[in-house]
Amino acid sequence: MDKAAKYQCGPCGYIYDPEKGDLDSGIAPGTAFEDLPDDWCCPVCGVSKDMFEKVYSRTQLIAVSDNANVLKLRLRVRLIGTEKR
Repeated sequence: MDKAAKYQCGPCGYIYDPEKGDLDSGIAPGTAFEDLPDDWCCPVCGVSKDMFEKVYSRTQLIAVSDNANVLKLRLRVRLIGTEKR
């Protein structure tokens, strides 16, 4: 679990940054998104935590993309290797 991960509100785009917390809601800096109270809601539009998605850095997205391409390549090799000749 990445305690420093930022999360973005789907409806309004607000980004919860654990380094800043949410002082207006009594959430101290350093509080991970996963550690927010269940009843915490977006301070901008009021939606619940389940409407937030983790924000990934460009480096993380490239790594995920590269891993997916490797898996596709492995799958393709396996399929080609199982073809009847």
